[in-house]
Amino acid sequence: MAGHAGAGASTIALAVADAAACEGQTVWVLDAAAPVWSGLAGTTAVELGSAGGWHRGRRGGGVVVERVLSAALTPTDVPMPRDHALVNLTVVDVGWTRRELDAYPRCWQASMTPMVDVVVSRATASGLSQTETVVAAADHDGCLLVLIGSRRRGARELSVAGPRIRRLHERDAVVFVPRLRGFAELGPGPLPHTLLSAAARLLALTSHPTRPRPAGGSGPRFRSTP
Repeated sequence: MAGHAGAGASTIALAVADAAACEGQTVWVLDAAAPVWSGLAGTTAVELGSAGGWHRGRRGGGVVVERVLSAALTPTDVPMPRDHALVNLTVVDVGWTRRELDAYPRCWQASMTPMVDVVVSRATASGLSQTETVVAAADHDGCLLVLIGSRRRGARELSVAGPRIRRLHERDAVVFVPRLRGFAELGPGPLPHTLLSAAARLLALTSHPTRPRPAGGSGPRFRSTP
């Protein structure tokens, strides 16, 4: 879930998927953004066809990415996802702002219950200010913050953060990602090692979720927006 426009939530969603695949997991990524706003277009190397309003592609050996086919003006225009059996982890890149989800509370993206809410922000004063309101609406027992562009564990950046973000930091629920120099855009190739390392730390934080896992299902589910 992006804390603000251009936060980098699609990048983090893909990095989490790739990091989990490196651990031998089978991962299903749902890119629920309208096609014109998709942050994951062009990230698959093998296309697997379309059905039910979704287009499916494969990235590497263990990551399947599904993207919305038709134009969507609101979150309710996004079709329900197809079933994908035998996956260890489902990562949902919602593709809509917090305000849009609140305006359509019955859409599946807003009504689903993820095991972990991941909020992504840039390490800037304006970004953290906007992210504070998004964190306020998230489930604090299952919320993690990813801070992109931070230095030295984010001490300087977090000095201007609001009380909710500082609380996440106090309970070690913040993952810091240094500025990715030379990284232009997402594609079908491998992600930078620095990014994968941060995603691995994020996965490690989800290994002991505070919310009980439902019976059955496909393991922890993430929700994020680009």
